[in-house]
Amino acid sequence: DHNANVQTALEEMLKSDDGEVIKDMFDLVKEMGDWFLCELLCRRLCELRPECLGCKNDMANVLDSQGKYVEAEMMHRLCWEAKKKELGEEHPDTLTSLHNMVLALGNQGNYAEAETLYQQCWEFRKKTLGEEHIGTLHTINNMVEALIRQGEYAKAEVLSRQCWEVMKKTLGEDDPDTLRSLNNMALVMDNQGNLDEAERLHQQCWELRKRTLGEEHPDTLQSLQNVTYASFHQENYAKAESLSRQCWEAMKKTLGEEHPDTLAAFHNVAHTVSRQGNYANAEQLFRLCWEAMKKKLGEEHPVTLNTLNDMAVVIDDQGNHEKAVVLLQECCEARKKRLGEMHPDTRESQDALAKSLRNFSV
Repeated sequence: DHNANVQTALEEMLKSDDGEVIKDMFDLVKEMGDWFLCELLCRRLCELRPECLGCKNDMANVLDSQGKYVEAEMMHRLCWEAKKKELGEEHPDTLTSLHNMVLALGNQGNYAEAETLYQQCWEFRKKTLGEEHIGTLHTINNMVEALIRQGEYAKAEVLSRQCWEVMKKTLGEDDPDTLRSLNNMALVMDNQGNLDEAERLHQQCWELRKRTLGEEHPDTLQSLQNVTYASFHQENYAKAESLSRQCWEAMKKTLGEEHPDTLAAFHNVAHTVSRQGNYANAEQLFRLCWEAMKKKLGEEHPVTLNTLNDMAVVIDDQGNHEKAVVLLQECCEARKKRLGEMHPDTRESQDALAKSLRNFSV
């Protein structure tokens, strides 16, 4: 049995004390994108080399890739503190660890804190690496994403356009980092209501990523998800549902059912179903998604609250106004606490609550 032989070989390797062999296998498995196996190998390397910062850094990146953001943040923070002590606060390697730690913070929904730390990292990198260095541009890209999530679209547009133009010039239009900047530009257009331009840019990014990275690469699937958003915002709900299901199935296969990106795709399926008037089915999908998000991300993560809000709206659409009011009140309070009273998501919940209260009083 081939699978049994592979399993036996793996078990023997994980018992090995030969760090070089395990590291070589880790590098091979990383190229294959098997993050679960990467984690097993990395944990063994950390046992064999407890003082090795490179092993800890690899471990943090592997955890990030699986959506294990809390544990990843702790590991990145450990690396950052060690490098500050050993190399100094402004050393490029120290700034890389800071950057990675902030990325894990942002993925947990701590957008304001992430933006502040990205700003700090950006200033250091401009000073030590230069404004057009790829590390500096990476920080701008991540800061743009934090700004978008906080609803600061005008500031995000200026930075994303600046970053995109520099990357096109220095890296080329098809480079994965350039395409990430293009993706951010499209997201800004989408959130500002410039829907035609957003759809054009999302489609362009998706086609380029399919060609350069492959159809099932996580970045390509993220672009497919964004094309879905564009169709949704233009009220082409049947097309959006078809694309969102395609994206969800591909992400389940490549990332796993509980990965945060897969759950975001699941949410989009439920959302497109709800907009076509199939409220009972949508409620069921939202509830399954919400339960999975609470378990994976926590009850007050902004993405979890998005699903709670949309589920409550669907419940209200079915005439169960009392239940909807309770859920929307919970969502409003959580969003105010996590995002602030003026954030677009908080206002969305407040508007939905006001509508539900009117319906309830009729």
